[in-house]
Amino acid sequence: MFIAINKLIHQRKRRQAVFAFLFTLLLGSWAWFYISSGDRQTSSKVTSHLDHYANGLASSQDAYKNQAVKNTIRKHVSELQKPWLDYLSNSPSITQGAIEIDWEIDAQGNIDSAGIIHSEFAEKAFERNLLTAVQKIKFPHPPLEQRVYVTHKFRFEKE
Repeated sequence: MFIAINKLIHQRKRRQAVFAFLFTLLLGSWAWFYISSGDRQTSSKVTSHLDHYANGLASSQDAYKNQAVKNTIRKHVSELQKPWLDYLSNSPSITQGAIEIDWEIDAQGNIDSAGIIHSEFAEKAFERNLLTAVQKIKFPHPPLEQRVYVTHKFRFEKE
């Protein structure tokens, strides 16, 4: 009888050990699933926050271009008209048109890497002088001290 009781206790301990192992495995699997799905939610939240930050940066840069850059160009219109007036003094055949220029504004508001995208004028000296005048303009600091890419179309017409 003693052996039978000992055998029952041993079988019971074995079942408890198997049950404990299976329960631990189940609990561990559930915890891993829960944590990994939480990571996906966290990851999507981080992505969402980064998208929001990028959209906020883009919209602040758009506001910067539409307000600060355009206003600064208006303030410097007399310096930008000088190449035009010099061009007109040579009695050119083309007396109206546009020049599109692009440039980058660095964190300090200085122009870097300006260039002509398109010009309706054939006079390279006029284009060069206008580009030089644009490069001398000092702009307000961009938002978050980030470089900003700007394109602007300058329209000219003889009055």
